[in-house]
Amino acid sequence: MASLLGDDRAGMHREAALIITRFRGVASILVMMAVAAAGCGGQSSPTTPSETASTSSPPSAPPTTGGTTAGLTGLWAGTAIDSSGPGAMEWTLTETTGVVSGSVTLVDGTAGVKGRGTASGTLSGATLTFTLSVPAGGFDAPFANCSASMSGQATLADTTLTVSYSGSNSCSGTVTSGTATLSKS
Repeated sequence: MASLLGDDRAGMHREAALIITRFRGVASILVMMAVAAAGCGGQSSPTTPSETASTSSPPSAPPTTGGTTAGLTGLWAGTAIDSSGPGAMEWTLTETTGVVSGSVTLVDGTAGVKGRGTASGTLSGATLTFTLSVPAGGFDAPFANCSASMSGQATLADTTLTVSYSGSNSCSGTVTSGTATLSKS
């Protein structure tokens, strides 16, 4: 009987460790999503020397051709960090007459788990207000049952999107304090 209980306890410890590892991965994915969301739009107060050093006027709206903003349409990639941890994200965006849509890929910086979903928003001048969504089935295993949603604002300046975001993940909860810097490829 004691050996059976010992085996059960070892199995329970292994299962608990696996659950904790999975939870950490989901939290990291949420952070990345938040970063991605922030990459699509977000305005935050300056927090780094490079953000505070500039005293130039605010960025002007990107040039437009036939209703499409030449500066926003394309692939944007970079790093993000939020309350769930560090990550990376890629946004493939199209903007037509101020309406933004596209796809997003988020990568957890700790576990390497990817999440794939959609980006949508509106562009007004150089400010993008956005929402990112990764549906259930959009995350790699073991988080395939999780979903996430992020929203925020990003400021477009030449080939850089400076993003701030927040949101939630169905598996890990609230995501806060998200920031990202995305560069156009």
